[in-house]
This record gives sequence, structure tokens and C-alpha cells, in this order.
Amino acid sequence: MLHALELENFKAFGKRARIPFAPITLIFGENSAGKSTILQALYLLKQTLENQDTGALLLPRTENGIVDLGSFQEMLFDHDLKRTLSIRVETINEFQVLMHTLGNWRLFVAWERLVKLMETKASIEIANRLHAEFYEFFVCYLELELFLENYDYDPDDGLELRPEFIEALEREEAYIRSGGKMYTLDEVAARLGILLKRSSAGRFSFR
Repeated sequence: MLHALELENFKAFGKRARIPFAPITLIFGENSAGKSTILQALYLLKQTLENQDTGALLLPRTENGIVDLGSFQEMLFDHDLKRTLSIRVETINEFQVLMHTLGNWRLFVAWERLVKLMETKASIEIANRLHAEFYEFFVCYLELELFLENYDYDPDDGLELRPEFIEALEREEAYIRSGGKMYTLDEVAARLGILLKRSSAGRFSFR
């Protein structure tokens, strides 16, 4: 099931716009507001998926197709070939994966350990463990904060990726498709001659 549709430079939509979906979604607005564009985008994706054997990224028209959107230029906002057309679909599964990721973040495990230690009778050993667990909790908190910087929250639209982050991902994807290579942390460490060690808690140390 679709969770949201994101359009940019497609037909009536110039700036990036996100349209959230619910089990029942009503689309209404003034003339030329983009109601038909939303449906055309969905038809375009369906038509393309049903004709994957053509190898085309998008199929604006086919013989006996469900929608005819003309040429690629006709699909572009203002028919401007300098613009980049973007249609992105977010499924319920993607949203559930995100929620699962957040729900299982190490921060919450670290917090539980910290609370249990705080409820334990004070001693030098407990004080030392509290010190270490607090640092672990604080690092996990910073990691989660960095992760959430890539998202915006709107009461109506919910949690969504920031446009700047999506653009960065698209640049990375284009770089890889053009033959560029991405390196893992282990590969970078090996090239620099650094011995990288990963602890059982998932933290790194080097020398």
C-alpha cells in the first residue's frame, strides 16, 4: 500500500511536493491546482511497471495504455528541459522499516541499562559502571540526533526525508552509476594503514 507520493517538476508541480495517502484519500482543490497531475503520476508509474520489458525508465505513452502524457518535455513543469523530473513513491513497508529502526535504536537499550544501574545500591563498582553507561547512552543519543536531522516532522504529513538529504542521496546514486566508487570505513582504514577495531557494543577504536 502507498504511504505517500512525492513529485517535483512533473506537470503542475514545480517545487518538490509530498502527497500523503490514507486508506481513504480525497483529492480536491481549485482548477489547475494539480489534482489530475497526482492521478497521472500514479497511472504513469503503473503503465511503466506493466511494460518493464521495454527497458524505459518512464513510459508516458504506449499503445492501448492507461494514460497518454505525450513527450518527456510535455511532462516537465513549464516544459523546461533544464529541469529534473522526480517521482518518488513511499510505501507502507518503508515507513514500517523506519519505525522499526527507531524503535530498536541502541539508545533505548542503553537507557534501560542506565536506569537499572541508577536503581542499584551505590558502590564504587556501580559508580564506575554508571560512568561508562552514561557515556554509552550519550553517544547513542548523538547518533539518533544525527539520524533524525535528515527528517522533518509535520502533523499532517508525518515524518519525511528532508529535500536536502534526498538530493544528496540522488547525487551519490548518480556518482555510483557513472562509475564512481564508495568506500567502507574498513577500506578507508586499510588504505591509511590504520588498524580498526570494532567492540561488541558496535563502537570503533583505532591505532
